[in-house]
Amino acid sequence: LTRALGGEPATLNPRFAEDNAALALMQDLYEGLTAEAADGSIVPGAAATWSVSDDGRTWTFRLRENLRWSNGTPLTAAQYVAGLDAARAEDSQAPYSALLQDVTSTRATDSRTVVLEMARAVTYLPAVLALPVAAPQHLAASADVPVIGNGPYRLLARRPGEKIELERNPHYHSAGSVAIEHVTYLTLE
Repeated sequence: LTRALGGEPATLNPRFAEDNAALALMQDLYEGLTAEAADGSIVPGAAATWSVSDDGRTWTFRLRENLRWSNGTPLTAAQYVAGLDAARAEDSQAPYSALLQDVTSTRATDSRTVVLEMARAVTYLPAVLALPVAAPQHLAASADVPVIGNGPYRLLARRPGEKIELERNPHYHSAGSVAIEHVTYLTLE
């Protein structure tokens, strides 16, 4: 599949994506705890389930079993916590960090459970966690692997001003449901 992306994405870092080209790529390369369905509803992403306390201030997200990065290494709740903490840090330059302002603490209670404590009840939190700001932090990324994601596709090649090539991520939890094997985005101005 070949698609026109429009302009060159300003970044492939999900934490700093805000232009339309970068946001389109983030949906292919990364998956938050939740995801947005085609109809706009919030559905499970990396988290298979979630629950909220009666007072609306404690959210618990249970990750799917055997989540993997696009390079095959395990993806853990601690990596989501690290990503959320980086995005909500006081010195964060993440454009959507203000959406996490009510998060008072994050913790991984085990390898598959993320718990968020809130200053107040925030009913829209699952929608926020579908945004790139909630992408996990890959703690072992190396310089020779420019993008290690956890979404349905992985980066094959990037030629700035020309194209970005993706292929189906065989380590994605629902790889069998990803119908398109290869995607080429043309970065046309």
